[in-house]
Amino acid sequence: LWLSGRARYDLGGVAQLESEPRKPLHEIAIALAGPAMSFALGGLFWSLGGTAGESTLSREGLLFLGRVNLTLAVFNLAPGFPLDGGRVLRGVVWAATGSFARATRIASGAGVAIAGLLMLAGVGLVFAARDLFGGLWLVFLGWFLFSASRSAVGAMELERLIGVQRRDQTRLHLPETGSFGEQDEPLHAGSVDCARGADDRSG
Repeated sequence: LWLSGRARYDLGGVAQLESEPRKPLHEIAIALAGPAMSFALGGLFWSLGGTAGESTLSREGLLFLGRVNLTLAVFNLAPGFPLDGGRVLRGVVWAATGSFARATRIASGAGVAIAGLLMLAGVGLVFAARDLFGGLWLVFLGWFLFSASRSAVGAMELERLIGVQRRDQTRLHLPETGSFGEQDEPLHAGSVDCARGADDRSG
């Protein structure tokens, strides 16, 4: 299992894995690493900002970085795939059911639900609070999460279909019973019988 990087967007992040984890505990541990780092950085920047002088640029900058990292940590713990919280949910369901596919569908469904709530909140923010920028930002964020959640299930189904096709092709190219050596024997025996018959006829 390799962690190739972390796709960042302005409010959140998604871990990019070169391969899916093989055990539920691996999934949970990898998913919790990101928010743990964000919490640690947020606490560090917030503490440094608290020790800085009053109303200084450095203090405001450190407090801002602290708020950003803490916000990222909380948002990424939302239980919707492919956010880190969604990966934790998938790991827990995977451990409870023993089915990776079922856990992925449940976590992706939670991601779709959270995405819908974000988009509804964005629309409400535009019309109720007259906050166009904030509302459109929530709608965009919800759309991104919805697309990522649906693509996760689509990729899993595609891999399943490819696996079925490969198994079918393997069955077509392999003999149904016996080995190649066992199949050669009756052919060889038949050739010997034909040769003997030809000798008898010639004699």
